[in-house]
Amino acid sequence: RADEREGLAKTGNVVTRGHLRAQGKFKIDDTWRWGFDAARSTDDTYLRRYEISDESTLVTNAFVEGMRGRDYAAINAWAFQGLQIDDDPGYTPLVLPMVDYSAVSRPGRVGQTISLGVNAVSLTRNQGADSHRISAEAGWRLPYTAPMGDVYTATATLRSDVLLVSGVTDPTNPTGKSLDGFVGRLLPQVALDWRFPLIRSGTQSDILIEPVAAVIVGPSGGNPAKIPNEDSLSFEFDDTNLFSASRFPGYDRWEGGARVNYGLKFGTYRPGAVATAMIGQSFRRRDDNTFGARSGLDQSPSDYVGRVNLDIGPDFQIGQRFRIDRSSLSLRRNEVDLVVGPQDLQFSAGYVFLARELSTDELGQREELNLSARTRLREGWSATARSRHDLSTNGGLLLAGVGLVYECDCLRFSVELVRRRTNDRDIPRSTSITMRIKLRHLG
Repeated sequence: RADEREGLAKTGNVVTRGHLRAQGKFKIDDTWRWGFDAARSTDDTYLRRYEISDESTLVTNAFVEGMRGRDYAAINAWAFQGLQIDDDPGYTPLVLPMVDYSAVSRPGRVGQTISLGVNAVSLTRNQGADSHRISAEAGWRLPYTAPMGDVYTATATLRSDVLLVSGVTDPTNPTGKSLDGFVGRLLPQVALDWRFPLIRSGTQSDILIEPVAAVIVGPSGGNPAKIPNEDSLSFEFDDTNLFSASRFPGYDRWEGGARVNYGLKFGTYRPGAVATAMIGQSFRRRDDNTFGARSGLDQSPSDYVGRVNLDIGPDFQIGQRFRIDRSSLSLRRNEVDLVVGPQDLQFSAGYVFLARELSTDELGQREELNLSARTRLREGWSATARSRHDLSTNGGLLLAGVGLVYECDCLRFSVELVRRRTNDRDIPRSTSITMRIKLRHLG
């Protein structure tokens, strides 16, 4: 129970605040299983106020899924609770159901495979757009290794989407009549991927240099205004999707047109130490406004994306992911993670930089540094420290904390002193002491 607040002022009332988390997975037979993952909170700021979680959205999911050989099927239901100040529950969607099915044939005489995939989803809201979609995709894939050692993979896919929508806002006329009714599209695509791994084996280390290129051809467009973007809003161009046939994470947005993706991978491997790196770029034949401004793909050729990783045994790991402006070669996005030291005395740091020109209404310029340390005092006991820093011009220390932890097979006990220097509605700048006890192996 806690004091009710209106902004930063107490109202004099006492309210009950809390949250629920529950998970379960149950086996039906050798093919099927079902489960759930539930998360709800009484209000938007409770989890952050009591240092339980910094999540901005709570997700509840229930599912049934089955796997047999190369076949997979699943039925899911999703519900969300937004915890940001501008989240409106009336516009928060309920996904019920989402159906997935995929099957891949056994390799044929020359290694070719045929695949089939189906996805169906029904998404409804109390306010705003509703959409009901069914998608089906058939694919053909043929890998081939040439005598020189270069590897080719040819693919061809044909996807069909049919949607029934209502209440969709027309982006060309936001104040006009909403878009309703049926809409469909047919999306063919062919691609050829080429890789040439060059390996030099040495007495102390092995070196790998691998040029990679992919040519992808499909019709331009394919994103009519009547199809709402529900599952591809959080798009980010980076090293993980550089060579993807479609860089969008979901079904609602489609990357069409002709393009060439190319890059270079490097690696050196020796006992106890591994270093890898990759950099690449994409060239699109035609700009059809598929990608938004400042996405890195809105011009051709695209920005450069890549990563660098160094792993020296269990006591030193550092990784960097970056995006470099194609013209000025300045960093537009930079993420670095560092872990140093054994379990007895370990230090970690995380750095994130997002250039000013990438800022939007939802995501402004950002430069942050997170530091943490942990040292073992004696058997079962350890001390911790952490801090979070805003490195922008008017930034500074956002959070600092020190703590004591005890762990054994039966429980985990922690106590932490935290100074928070940010405001969030009823969470003013504060200093707090939090004690937690987690019992293990109940039931």
